[in-house]
Amino acid sequence: MASTGEVACFGSNKYEAYVKSLVSAGFVLPQKNKGILLRTGNTQQKDDFVEYAKKIEELGYPLYGTSGTVAHLREHGVKIDELSSPSEGDSTFPSVVDYLRTGKIEMMISIPKNLSPEETHNGFVIRRTAVDYNVPLLTDSMGAKLFIDALVKIDTENLDVKSWGEHLSGIDDEDLIAKT
Repeated sequence: MASTGEVACFGSNKYEAYVKSLVSAGFVLPQKNKGILLRTGNTQQKDDFVEYAKKIEELGYPLYGTSGTVAHLREHGVKIDELSSPSEGDSTFPSVVDYLRTGKIEMMISIPKNLSPEETHNGFVIRRTAVDYNVPLLTDSMGAKLFIDALVKIDTENLDVKSWGEHLSGIDDEDLIAKT
């Protein structure tokens, strides 16, 4: 039988359970003095992500992004520094790849914008660099939003470890029996 790499975790709420599942799969939680790279997809996805970018900013994480994400988030009052994409070559901005390699970015949220050759190339190079340098990567907007809400709502420094029995202690036996 081959392993699928799936994990199941329990927590006091969905936020704690989600963070525990990520950590148990090797996801390293970002430190506040390290940056988070945001690549937030198409215009609709960028609009949907503004409130979450503000939450990350309020938590004190430095934010970085590529040109489209930076322009959109700045329009909405988010403080974010611009980095150049791989296809931009000699840019006046520092390279996102260099920031990943040197550890200035400790986590990345990368939502694909479209399937154009340039976007596909940039996305691949950036995600591949993140993987090569062990930078945690979220590529799904729902998962990224849940993770950000978890950072806001729980103390990620002190995640409780409980036995199965402790999780069940507050549940009545009748709740465990399927009602037909």
